[in-house]
Amino acid sequence: MRNQSLVSGLDWVFSKQENNDLFALPEQVQKYYEYQFKPDTFKKHVLAGFTFDQEPVKSEIAKCNTAIEETNQYLPRSKEVK
Repeated sequence: MRNQSLVSGLDWVFSKQENNDLFALPEQVQKYYEYQFKPDTFKKHVLAGFTFDQEPVKSEIAKCNTAIEETNQYLPRSKEVK
């Protein structure tokens, strides 16, 4: 029932231009969006294009797992808790 009222409310907002204008953004926000979407103001982020190489991490984890397995054989095991 609630979703139906939400949809009908959105229909009202978008049915006429003057209804849509009731929800205008503040001027500073509009200016920010205009600036943000201009192609000449775009700057590529430092991490753009970075690809992570998993191979060194995989080999280090394998080394750790081997050491853990070797150590675990000497550690006492607790009984399963029920």
